[in-house]
Amino acid sequence: MNESLPTGEKEPAKWELIRGTPEDRADLVYLAKAEVGEGAEEFSPVPDDAEFPEGCGMILRRSDKPIGHVFFELDEFEEGRRVFFISGLFILPAERSPGVAQKLIRSLREEGERRGATHVGWVAGSTVMSRITHKFSDAGAGVQIPIEQLDVSILTGRI
Repeated sequence: MNESLPTGEKEPAKWELIRGTPEDRADLVYLAKAEVGEGAEEFSPVPDDAEFPEGCGMILRRSDKPIGHVFFELDEFEEGRRVFFISGLFILPAERSPGVAQKLIRSLREEGERRGATHVGWVAGSTVMSRITHKFSDAGAGVQIPIEQLDVSILTGRI
């Protein structure tokens, strides 16, 4: 029987912290080429000397196959705000689902809280992030929300 999980997935996908290993680098290069699309084999969208240090983001894997990534960093501001800033996000189009989005939001919130973030933020970059950003801000430039408000329900109807 080919039943799906409660998330709607056939096989579970898992967000894992980037460890800075050669396997992580190979997976991120694969995803960068998928993000660029046709013709990506003619050049590498990731410079040969690019580094992916431990903890700079997460890779989404299903059965050890990379299907997405998110990059982030913690920025500190004078007023005591610690913003867990999402600088890049990509998930293979065929792998996008409400279940994957739920796991992303849950993983980002847990990692942000673990790092002591008070807020989570991002700027409009990709089409999806632009659509989400415009739902939060008329200016559309970027969003910062208290990390405790980062929840699946906040994005319901926004993606």
